[in-house]
Amino acid sequence: AAALAGAPPGAREVAGPGFRDFTRIAHSDPELWADIFHANHKALAAPLQAARSAFEALCSAIEAGDANAVLRWLESARRALYPAPSGGSAGEARATSGTPVRDGPTPKEIDRAHE
Repeated sequence: AAALAGAPPGAREVAGPGFRDFTRIAHSDPELWADIFHANHKALAAPLQAARSAFEALCSAIEAGDANAVLRWLESARRALYPAPSGGSAGEARATSGTPVRDGPTPKEIDRAHE
């Protein structure tokens, strides 16, 4: 949340509920969260370093204008959260008939729709 302090005026007005959910800890009691982070510092260190590395890779791809690298980064994040079922690809579920059912458009389809 602090990194977003320099956002343009009016940015908060257009932020959706995902932004509120994403930043809700910033609205909470700092002492409580400081205690939680301190009590869990050994468990948090490695995941925070991994998140930093992942965001550095995304930032580099965005700065370089490398749309393919951004796409790969997003696909990797999606696969990490939603592993593909057996015999399918990420983002697909199997209907009872065995036919793949997608959960939404692919990033390429979204890009094409905006061209």
